[in-house]
Amino acid sequence: MGTVFKARQIDLGRLVALKIVNPTMVGDSDTLGRFEREAQILSELSHPHIGRFFRFGISPEKFPYIEMEFIEGESLRQMLNKDDCLEWTRATSIIAQACQAMEYAHSRGILHRDLKPSNIVVCKDAGREIVKVIDFGLAKLIARDERELQKLTQTGTLLGSVQYMSPELCSGRTLDHRADIYSLGCVLFECLTGRLPHEADNSIGLMHKHVN
Repeated sequence: MGTVFKARQIDLGRLVALKIVNPTMVGDSDTLGRFEREAQILSELSHPHIGRFFRFGISPEKFPYIEMEFIEGESLRQMLNKDDCLEWTRATSIIAQACQAMEYAHSRGILHRDLKPSNIVVCKDAGREIVKVIDFGLAKLIARDERELQKLTQTGTLLGSVQYMSPELCSGRTLDHRADIYSLGCVLFECLTGRLPHEADNSIGLMHKHVN
């Protein structure tokens, strides 16, 4: 979807994560307007287990960008790459915190749509592991509806997320909060077993297994 930089916001002197969005994702004024409206909604999320979304803008070079909280930590993906799976008490603590984030977002009518280990970051605070869910709602920012989101996945735009997609998203049906619960279930499965619940040679095969 784009490139992420560690950056400093000059006026406030704070470190941020700056995502420069691929211009092909937002190539017309209607899409940009929708992108900005959705960004405004996301900027209002405030929860200890959700990475803050600060603002959306357009650079002087006409590149759309998203400014987010910079989090010092390690993604769950990085943790699983090192250890394959996690001890069950650690895994359930991490996922429980992610569930708290999702419960809060769902109570405000916001879905994540792209929950996966790389979007769950674990940081340390006084020896305790604190979870932050990131890239909240960004999958929807580049798709007008669920069928378009499915098409983007099939063409490889969202490749890497298919392993955790709900049957509803794979089949282009309307989503509700249960789609995020399904994705978190897939993540927990991988944390506990060191493997994915479904495996296939390509994204279409994976989507077929999720649905069936």
